[in-house]
Amino acid sequence: RQSVSAAAYGAWNQKKAFTPPVHLKDDATKTRVREVLSSSFMFKALDEKDLATVVDATEPVTLAEKERVIKQGDDGDFMFVVMDGQLDCYKKFPEEENEKLVKTVEKGDCFGELALLYNCPRAASVESRGACELLKLDSETFTNIVSEAARKKREKYDAFLQKVDLLK
Repeated sequence: RQSVSAAAYGAWNQKKAFTPPVHLKDDATKTRVREVLSSSFMFKALDEKDLATVVDATEPVTLAEKERVIKQGDDGDFMFVVMDGQLDCYKKFPEEENEKLVKTVEKGDCFGELALLYNCPRAASVESRGACELLKLDSETFTNIVSEAARKKREKYDAFLQKVDLLK
């Protein structure tokens, strides 16, 4: 078993002002990135402003065949969204000698987000099947935009549910 931890926030650990990175893209690329991100479950909760910030913050990455982009056990400081191509996720289990293929990701899929969400080591290795186009998103942008949007949405629903007489 592995332990899972998360960042704590309190008076002694205040969130700092966040300035997202900007990786320049032409309008056609921005449109394509927006379409792929909008189809991903991870980014569906974002409003237009936050989605635009994530589009600007993503960094294009090109992989050749059989290139490992994530290694099991490493620290996670970024996540990826697949723009084009397929990648295989391999996990090494303690009782087995060889890695086992556990999942294949393709266009619109995300990977690497678990290490960011739970502040834990990479759970699997990820390797390209052939040439791939990915979008790389750093942990600070992910935490400040994506996680924060999910938190705001949850608070909005909680506030609504507290007003429902039947649930009081």
